[in-house]
Amino acid sequence: MDKLQSERDETEDLLEKNETTVHWYDGINRALLPVKLTYLLGLSAWAVMKPYLPVFMYEIGLNTVQIGFLRSLEPVTVFTSSPIWGTVADKFSVHKPLMVLCLVGSAISFPLLLFVPPVPESNSMTDEYPDGVQPEVYSNITSTDRLDQKGNLSFIMDDGNVTSQQRIVDTSVFSQTSLLTFLLVALVTTTDNIFHSGFYCLLEATTVDLCKLYPKQCFGRQRSLGTLAVVVVSPLVGIVIDSYQTHDFQVDLYFLQSVFTPSFILYTVILVIALFPVVQIEIANTAIMPTTSFSHEVITLFSDHHVTMTFLVATVAGVCKGINAAYLFLYLEELNASKFLMSLTLVATCLPETVFLIYSGRLIRCLGYEGVFCLGLVAYILRFLGYTLVTNPWMILPLETLHGICYGLLWPNCTEYANHVAPTGMSATLQAIMTALKAGIGETIGIVAGGFIFYIYGARHLFRLTALLALLALCIYCVDIWIYHRQKRHVTNSKEAMQN
Repeated sequence: MDKLQSERDETEDLLEKNETTVHWYDGINRALLPVKLTYLLGLSAWAVMKPYLPVFMYEIGLNTVQIGFLRSLEPVTVFTSSPIWGTVADKFSVHKPLMVLCLVGSAISFPLLLFVPPVPESNSMTDEYPDGVQPEVYSNITSTDRLDQKGNLSFIMDDGNVTSQQRIVDTSVFSQTSLLTFLLVALVTTTDNIFHSGFYCLLEATTVDLCKLYPKQCFGRQRSLGTLAVVVVSPLVGIVIDSYQTHDFQVDLYFLQSVFTPSFILYTVILVIALFPVVQIEIANTAIMPTTSFSHEVITLFSDHHVTMTFLVATVAGVCKGINAAYLFLYLEELNASKFLMSLTLVATCLPETVFLIYSGRLIRCLGYEGVFCLGLVAYILRFLGYTLVTNPWMILPLETLHGICYGLLWPNCTEYANHVAPTGMSATLQAIMTALKAGIGETIGIVAGGFIFYIYGARHLFRLTALLALLALCIYCVDIWIYHRQKRHVTNSKEAMQN
């Protein structure tokens, strides 16, 4: 009790002290400026390479199922490693040293992907079929036909003209030639994900604690500067990648030949620069550790069918987000989109995301939690159906503006709903459950299952099935809302009848 009282007194002293804190330029808090700069640099580093990671994996010869497994490692790592980083930081009060460690670890580990050897290319006629597929497997393939690394079969006539193309599917997911590349990429990406998830776990926890000391500040305002940085950085990186692609390197070194070499270099440079604002971040301990177990309260809470269904809807939203993040750029690659266009999709997502993040509170109060969840599912339905209809890759850009609803509005609604239904003293527990379901389990299911569907049936069928999943979830949730409010009205009428 003495320790808790001491923490409360310390917090009150900090709040009193911060009332006289000097602010710069109409509300920019001097103590929170390092946090803003850290988000600016951290998300800029993310924008220069992380969205292109599936395309890079495809470039070195991995197939979509392998890419799906690799991409699923990220939410699994977030789910498993983040609590460990947080527990160690809280127990030993080493938040800042761990943030520096994670930043340096990610800056060193992630660029190691450049040194992973690509899947060896086939040299003989029979080896032209990827992953060991032999011509006799497909009765319609002759010795003059060709199957490229992406699974596109070209039927060639005697005069050398291509009569038609057909996408066929290799029956083997892993082969001896691609196994080494797959394992090395898995090792490097998992190591980076451990550091990357730890850094943002600690940064976000620190940001929330600091915002408690400055009542006029909020978490969204600190992060919005980083989102705007993605808008500026993304098209510039796309131009750099496309320009680098035109160079013809005579040196037989893959880490120089890859079109993403500049992105990996920029990633490390930006994270090294980010060390300077990180070491300036003020660390404040305002949290009070719980003294009781909450397992009974959690079970009681989720015995309510409406709460359970709402969290499941958030999980479906996570599935949709995982599929979009992992396979949109691969779909654009199939449509022969330039890297510059891929970078513009990030601009199209981040601009509306910033607006919705800023005004999410007002919209949630206007529409209600249930209304925003329904609106988010409708946005995902329109977004994925739109993907299936595009023939020109530039038509993707207007569809990406729906990301403002799908993330900029839906994710704040998830966090606020978790806080709203949380019993007293359990807000952090419910936040963790919401994050685990949406960003952990949901995205993992989307990435892994989406990889198989993409590999067997192609991107358009994957997006149609995802839209169908969102539509099914919307219909079930609407029925659940109707049942919930009907029961609520019945209980209210019963109480009024008893009083009268």
